[in-house]
Amino acid sequence: MKYVLLLSILVLSACSSTTEVANVATEATPTDLNQLVEKAIVRYPASVNGTFQFSIKSTHSKDGVVYLNTHVNEKDPKNIAVVLAQSTIDDFIQVYGSSLESYFKGKTIEVDGHVKLKQLIPVKDGKHYYKTEIQVRNTDNLKVMDQV
Repeated sequence: MKYVLLLSILVLSACSSTTEVANVATEATPTDLNQLVEKAIVRYPASVNGTFQFSIKSTHSKDGVVYLNTHVNEKDPKNIAVVLAQSTIDDFIQVYGSSLESYFKGKTIEVDGHVKLKQLIPVKDGKHYYKTEIQVRNTDNLKVMDQV
């Protein structure tokens, strides 16, 4: 009986320390862009779901959509574009101001969503250009962490 009680105490104390270690591991850390792009390629056409942190190096808008890029060159294969959907631009302007491109450039953001490899228009000889994107459809899915 003593051994059962001792074994139970040891098991329960080990579980409590394991929980603390697990909590430390789930704290937000900058996302490894190379690994995330590789996961998106492997899972194509499915997406990689989660919460990710990105430093925004460049921004641009096209046809009412705002793109926040993790690399200066938006066509870099390692770039991940955070796409602010056209339908929510007004909501983002209310939260962050009228110039979204200049506001987000140089900041670290945390995004909750689906990272997906997107096949774009063929370039030459039937080859396609691929881009890694994460669509943000709600202001609750994007949080500014700090400046780069």
